[in-house]
Amino acid sequence: MSNSFNISVIPEIAALEAKIDTIDTVVDNIRAVDVVNLSSAIANNAVDIGVIHNTDIPDLSTIVTNIGVAVVAIDTVVDDIQAKTDTIPQKIRGTMKTAHLSTTSAAYVEVLNVTGQGILYGISVNVADAADKIRFKITIDGIASEGTHTGDTDINSLVSCITSASGDFYFNPVAFIQTDMSGTFYFSFSTSLLIEIKRDTGTANNVLCSVWYAEDEF
Repeated sequence: MSNSFNISVIPEIAALEAKIDTIDTVVDNIRAVDVVNLSSAIANNAVDIGVIHNTDIPDLSTIVTNIGVAVVAIDTVVDDIQAKTDTIPQKIRGTMKTAHLSTTSAAYVEVLNVTGQGILYGISVNVADAADKIRFKITIDGIASEGTHTGDTDINSLVSCITSASGDFYFNPVAFIQTDMSGTFYFSFSTSLLIEIKRDTGTANNVLCSVWYAEDEF
């Protein structure tokens, strides 16, 4: 019985030995090829990691620093541009308007009082006769200029597009067209425009004033 058992397991032992030989061959291949390749790959990776650490990261850090410096420079330029554009009027010139006043007041009264920005094209002032005198005040952005006008051609005013005829001063459309094209003979205001008139001492009749202006609009 024991002899038959020993004989029956011999093929299984032989098969097991064959499998062990196969495994041993695979292990030898792993040792001879795969482990060597893995070691080489690890070494190569170590080189790459060293390059990344020693070269690429410092280069990237330098680039980031340069970008930061450039951003600061750009921000400075943008601030400068903003500071300049803040002073540029962001409005559109409106249509021309007129204001008129006739008064016998001995104290200044308003012909026009505008807050905002725009343009003064001109004013006209006149009196009833040669003995009368009108006094007027033009205040642009808080800066006032005063003048007088009598029945003759005496005029000391800060006005534009004005033509004198027979002692009166009136708006001249031709002058307006010419100066509107050249942009040199009318007065812009940035914050306010105030026109005032009054009857001067010794004047009994009405004094009159007309104003031509435009307000800027969005």
